[in-house]
Amino acid sequence: MAIFSKLRKQEPIMDLDELHVALKAYASGDYSIRLNAEVPGVAGEIARSYNQMCHITSTATQEMLVVLKDVAESGIIDARVTSTRLEGARGAVMRGLNNVLEELVAPLDEMVQVITALSHGDLTRNLSPVVNGRKKEGQFLIWTNMVNEMLAQLSNVAAEVSRVAKEVGSEGKLGGYAKVPNATGVWKELTDNVNMLAESVTDRVRAISEVATAVAGGDLSRTLDVEAQGEVLVLKKSINGMIQNLQTTTKTNAEQDWLKGNLARVARLLQGHHDLTQVANIVLSDLSPLLEVLHATFYHLDDSDLGESKLKLLASYAVADESRLSATWKVGQGLVGQCAAEKTRIFVESIPDDYINITSALGNSRPKSLVLLPILFEGKIKGVIELASFKIFEQVQDNFLNQVTEHIGIVINTIEATLRTEVLLAQSQSMTDELQSQQEELRATNQELEEKAPTLGGTKT
Repeated sequence: MAIFSKLRKQEPIMDLDELHVALKAYASGDYSIRLNAEVPGVAGEIARSYNQMCHITSTATQEMLVVLKDVAESGIIDARVTSTRLEGARGAVMRGLNNVLEELVAPLDEMVQVITALSHGDLTRNLSPVVNGRKKEGQFLIWTNMVNEMLAQLSNVAAEVSRVAKEVGSEGKLGGYAKVPNATGVWKELTDNVNMLAESVTDRVRAISEVATAVAGGDLSRTLDVEAQGEVLVLKKSINGMIQNLQTTTKTNAEQDWLKGNLARVARLLQGHHDLTQVANIVLSDLSPLLEVLHATFYHLDDSDLGESKLKLLASYAVADESRLSATWKVGQGLVGQCAAEKTRIFVESIPDDYINITSALGNSRPKSLVLLPILFEGKIKGVIELASFKIFEQVQDNFLNQVTEHIGIVINTIEATLRTEVLLAQSQSMTDELQSQQEELRATNQELEEKAPTLGGTKT
């Protein structure tokens, strides 16, 4: 008893309750609990051994979970555990897990290779009934047989389809049929569809030929109108899309030719003119029939007065009652003035009932659209053109108006500059004439004084 008491005093006894809790946690899969390893003696050794056991088990478990997640969820089929050098059962479990993964992945990898070859058109590959030197069994063997049967059937179908395609496409033997013995399900459906395609290809080829001949002859109104599915439907859409693109390109080229031709023509019409009213009348007389405009006005910004600038009416086109036209507008007043103030186009579709009508001998009616165009030069407003029509302007006409108003702005600015120069020259000439007149008067006065000088001298004597 004395010796036992002495041993108990020399070596602390482990807390069995703490050990019991830790072992229960370990048994339930909780490896996070650690014992106090600072205790000396056997108790400390037990604690360190337990802690090391928890650490090894936790690390191995976590690694296995990561590998299993990589393989199952992320598709990383070459993921493997690395803690295979562990001793005893743990090492065996790790190595066994890697072996299981190898056995599972090897058939899948082989299947991937065969399917990859199939996706590249290689129908010669098959799944081997042996993997890693062992014969496949169970579900793997069933999958192997199913895939190989599928490949054989597909190879047969491909051969027949190729034969029919060669006869119809290369040799011109229309009416050929694919023959696939014992074809069922999707293979029979595929064979029937190929035969149906072979039957209908003649009609489709003839339809395509007729449309292509019409297009080649310049008739872009024809389209391919045949019943089609799959690739033939894609071909049909492609041909019709090509025709539509040709229509669009032709229309675009025609519009560009129209745009450039009319811009050049207007430039020639305005060339050499020095009178603003004449220019305004030429513009309206030319643009109105060109754009199907049935009512038009031309306002010029007159800043010659010392007061505020005003937009003055220079010309109008086809206005039945000119008394309804305002001769002047202030900047910001009405749509004309607002167009000048904002320096931007104003487009109106909803024309009021009391708006001016377009009138002819056969009747009169409100316009459908109204456009006010600012005439600018280097950002400065030079005037406003107002156009009314029974139709909405097309995009090419809008582009034309944008560009032609720029040219009109250049012409107006040139005329204004010329007029200012002429005024300055006239003023300069007037001042020159007046100065010469004064010089002549001064010369005559001096001569008169010189003539009277002797007389004035003699009188003085």
